[in-house]
Amino acid sequence: MLDKLNNKEEKIRVRNNFCEHELYKVCDAAFLPRAGKLDGAQVNTEDIFCEVAQLLDTLNEYPNFKSEQKDIEKCFSQFMLKYRDWPGTTVRDRKMIADTVFRIVRELMNHRWQLCYSEELYDAMSEVLNEKNELEDSNELDQTLFDNSHELDTWINQDYNGHLCEEIELVAKVEPCKEKKRSGRKAVETNSITASFDYLPRVDNRPQRLQAFHSGMDGRFFKVSLRDFIDIFTNKSTTKKILWLGDIIELKYLINKLVSSNWIKLPKSCGKWQLVCARFNIRIKNHEKADDRLTNDSSYVELELKESQFNKSKKTTKTHEKLDRIIAVLDPKVDYTEALNDYLDYQNSIDDHDELEDTADALEHGLNTDLRV
Repeated sequence: MLDKLNNKEEKIRVRNNFCEHELYKVCDAAFLPRAGKLDGAQVNTEDIFCEVAQLLDTLNEYPNFKSEQKDIEKCFSQFMLKYRDWPGTTVRDRKMIADTVFRIVRELMNHRWQLCYSEELYDAMSEVLNEKNELEDSNELDQTLFDNSHELDTWINQDYNGHLCEEIELVAKVEPCKEKKRSGRKAVETNSITASFDYLPRVDNRPQRLQAFHSGMDGRFFKVSLRDFIDIFTNKSTTKKILWLGDIIELKYLINKLVSSNWIKLPKSCGKWQLVCARFNIRIKNHEKADDRLTNDSSYVELELKESQFNKSKKTTKTHEKLDRIIAVLDPKVDYTEALNDYLDYQNSIDDHDELEDTADALEHGLNTDLRV
């Protein structure tokens, strides 16, 4: 791997080829404020980009990192030792470079849903950073990464192929006329996707939890038959769609919550938002048509979703009380009947719709468990 680009020409080639790369742009935004604070190290964004690529590829390839905190601590120390050989670096410079690289990769782990141990890596790296943190601008760097979280989420889950180092080496070492190696997942037409979500296939009371979730969500956040909903969340091949009734930000919150909690698995054949677009449509207000209650015209239209709507949408909130209460029925550590009753009590306190009584009555007399999942 390119521990540090060997000459100016290599750096120029990397900069020219990767300047529009999402990760490169994040590295530049994160490191630029710190670059002017270095004591003597001659380090550029290209060097940080290479170091982030090396650590990211390493964590992606070796799953033993997931269980040993000492592995992450050793990794940080090895980075510090390596930077000692970089010309002009002081102890403070080495800490600043290592801290920057670790914080960028840690943020990527926060969004990496394909690795089952991403959350463990995130926690382990956080412990190391908290222990080693002596830099006064760490909060500002974390805020910069948070501001770019949507871009990082898209890149790490849709475009990253586990071999970013090889791509950088290819660009740095060959002449500019050579064709650049492409990376990432090929574009997929969402209308051709028949894959679906897979909710905890081995969890106890799987069909009952899904039915309870459907009971709480149907008519409030989405509209879909129970049979189609079960298929869409149990890894069945289907062309059916759920009609989302809420805001797109709420849909984004829901999916991110289920993915980050590891309660649903996604297929390898498509990206997260590609799958959402394939299995969801959205209902929006038709501003061209007036609401006519006499003709029962709801003035709503059903539209297909696009990936760009999730990538460019405004930030989601950290919590959503109404959704969090109903999502709890899918938590394998929570009793689903108690969670649904809690949600219904909460909903009843803010909404007097008769349909709540129907759902509560259905729960009281036992959920239908005849569905085969």
